[in-house]
Amino acid sequence: MGLLIVFKMIGYILSFVLLVMGLVLDKSISGFFYSHQSETLTSIFSVISDLGTAISIALIVTLILGFLSKKDKEKNVLLFWVSLAATMAVTYILKISVLRERPISFYQGPYNRFHSFPSGHASSVFCALPFMNSMKFRNFKIFWLAFSLLVAFSRIYLSLHYLSDVVVGGLLGYVISEQIIKNFGKALNKKKI
Repeated sequence: MGLLIVFKMIGYILSFVLLVMGLVLDKSISGFFYSHQSETLTSIFSVISDLGTAISIALIVTLILGFLSKKDKEKNVLLFWVSLAATMAVTYILKISVLRERPISFYQGPYNRFHSFPSGHASSVFCALPFMNSMKFRNFKIFWLAFSLLVAFSRIYLSLHYLSDVVVGGLLGYVISEQIIKNFGKALNKKKI
């Protein structure tokens, strides 16, 4: 348990460093990736990005939790859906409050699909990460973390988000899920659904 806390602290510190770095270098990082896009990589990252939508994540994670959870499958699925709904609600409230333009707007003109901050893809994919502890396969969480980082990176590569957008989105999803598991998971254990 102590090692888990150390890894979480390292993750939070790394996220903070990336956020500060992103706020300072967002436009430079975005410009670099936009100017180095290739047709092949754009196609690959578009597919990865599509897998990171809230609807895709909801379907994928529901199937994963339903088939690969060690125990409490129904509880895990219910908590995940509550976590995803809460995460997306907070994400979209922030999007309409902050109104940050997407990086692609600076390169190709107005882009009329929601706003940039925070990343909904990053928040939805990282929302699932705390649930991966319940998997039968111990290394599944590492696979999901790698997938989550790929989805987040795809959003930056495609000029749909800044680094700070995906860092905040990822933190939002992860922290909201952790809190829902911590606070509501115990209550559901008492009710035995």
